[in-house]
Amino acid sequence: MPKFFPMKPVLCGGFRVAILVVLAFAAGALQAADASARRQIPLRTGWRFYFGDAPGAWQTAFDDQAWETVSVPHTWNEADSTDAKFRRGTGWYRLHFATPPLAAGERVYLDFRAVSLVATVWVNGRQLGTHDNGFSAFRFDATEALRPGGDNTLVVLADTTWRDDLPPRAGDFTLCGGIYRDASLLITPAVAIEPLDHASSGIYLTTPEVTADQAKLHARVLVRNTLDRPQPVMVRVALSDAGGASVAEARVKHLAAPGVTEAVLDLTLPKPHRWQGRRDPYLYSAAATVSAEGENRAGDEVTQSVGFRTFRIDGERGFLLNDEPYDLRGANLHQDRAERVWALTPADHEQDFRLMLEMGCTFVRLVHYQHDEADYALAD
Repeated sequence: MPKFFPMKPVLCGGFRVAILVVLAFAAGALQAADASARRQIPLRTGWRFYFGDAPGAWQTAFDDQAWETVSVPHTWNEADSTDAKFRRGTGWYRLHFATPPLAAGERVYLDFRAVSLVATVWVNGRQLGTHDNGFSAFRFDATEALRPGGDNTLVVLADTTWRDDLPPRAGDFTLCGGIYRDASLLITPAVAIEPLDHASSGIYLTTPEVTADQAKLHARVLVRNTLDRPQPVMVRVALSDAGGASVAEARVKHLAAPGVTEAVLDLTLPKPHRWQGRRDPYLYSAAATVSAEGENRAGDEVTQSVGFRTFRIDGERGFLLNDEPYDLRGANLHQDRAERVWALTPADHEQDFRLMLEMGCTFVRLVHYQHDEADYALAD
């Protein structure tokens, strides 16, 4: 069975609906706030690439100077996107990078938004792990393998060799290989919002009650403590309106044991501005923060968009959004461009949604697999 993992909790309230996403343009992708100690550094350029067998290519001293220089996102199928006999096999990627200065206790994670179809990752000759899903994001903790302040060698083996235990086993679309979505370094404090929860935001937002009079927001914040002793922290969730004004807040003292623990917070918002699909795609911003108790230092913070709305299907009135009929006209969406196939740009994602809006679409079916975060944000 496909391994479909959670990514960013969206408007459906804590889980993704891949079949039906009501369309509306809005910002809202996962991002780190300026006040946070969290840093994210893109790994886009300077990669060396080779398609085929390359014995020993995972070793730090391997000579890759004759390999092709590419940037990420990248796929080796851009030239055969319309050919039924597209290339399947192994593609090697190597990158040299310097680790930025790290504060005491900081952790460094390698973040991949997607690598097709099976990805094996090494840093400085140490294998960090293997991820066997070509559409879901994943992260590995690279802290112990890094040379702080020195040259580091990152190696990724992307493998699309056919396997009878790994979907998709067949389909009517080209199965592309490569690091075809963004890659980056993610740096967090020793106590942080969980980065290894299937490479998700680490926060789960649900809306158990939404009416014209009030809305309730239920937040689960996963906290990872990489130290060897419990740490008292303050967990805070602050809700801001579209203009940036604070409208609700909750805090809780939390004792973060080593490993992963969960803090639960509830907020109430009077007279919510509800999300109305294409009519009025209004979004709030929820910022979750984990910081050391009694200290005035920047903690870890993740900010995520959230909309308040209800939906249901009525046998007489059809699909109801906030108890009002909402006409559904939609399309299927694949991650495809003839010249880039799966290695899409932000402009490609925006063009897809603009075309659907011009067509009069009010929902989109995100077909077959987890899509790039950009598609979920644009749908919101």
